[in-house]
This record gives sequence, structure tokens and C-alpha cells, in this order.
Amino acid sequence: MIRRIGAVLSGIIAAVLLFMVAESINNSLHPFPKTLDLKDTKAVGAFMEAQPIDFWLLVLGGWLVGSIVCGLLIRIIGRTTSLRSPLIAGIVLTLSAVLNFVLLPHPTWFIVCGLVLFIPGTLLGFRLVKQGE
Repeated sequence: MIRRIGAVLSGIIAAVLLFMVAESINNSLHPFPKTLDLKDTKAVGAFMEAQPIDFWLLVLGGWLVGSIVCGLLIRIIGRTTSLRSPLIAGIVLTLSAVLNFVLLPHPTWFIVCGLVLFIPGTLLGFRLVKQGE
């Protein structure tokens, strides 16, 4: 039980770190203007709405890679074949995205993609590892 909890936590932490890498790359490609007041939600919203599609695709790509790595780690560390652990991690990652959607404006297509990405991603990563190898 402790091993599975540790595996889920490790997977989620690794996923978040990979999300942060994608966000850092995005920030270097599409930096916030120095004059943007991050406390001004309308200004931040206008900035987000003005972003090109590659901005959003890079975020989705980071989320997908992070989710897959999360599932891989859960399988390797947890040494389990039960789908419960990757499902829990996928749900936690999905809920974190929902919080992100509430706090910052996002295109509708991006929200839909984000909501359906995490659980399949963690399950895919989980299934990529053959148990016992």
C-alpha cells in the first residue's frame, strides 16, 4: 500500500515537473510583456487569448508527456497491475487542470483536449511497462 501511494505521488511530481519544463519553454518562446501586471486578470486574459496555436500545443504536449511518465513511474515503482493507481493520478492531474482553467482563460478546444488527456495518458504510460521486466 505504501509503495503504491509513493508511486502515485512520485508520478504526479514527475508529471508536474515536466509540465513546468513545457511552461518554461513556452515562456521563453512567448514571454509575458514586462509591462503586464499579473494581478490584472483582464490583461492576463487578453494576453492568453492572443497566443498562437503553437503556444497551446506545447502545453498539451507537455501535459501528455508528463501524464505518460506519471503512468510509467506508477507501474515501475508501484509494482502493480491494478489500474486504480494510474486512474487516481489521472484524476488528480485532471482536477489540477480544471483549477488552471478556472484561474486563467483558455480556448474552448484546449479545455476539451485537456480534460480528456490526463487519464488516457497515465493509463498509456502504465501499460507501456510490462510487469516483471
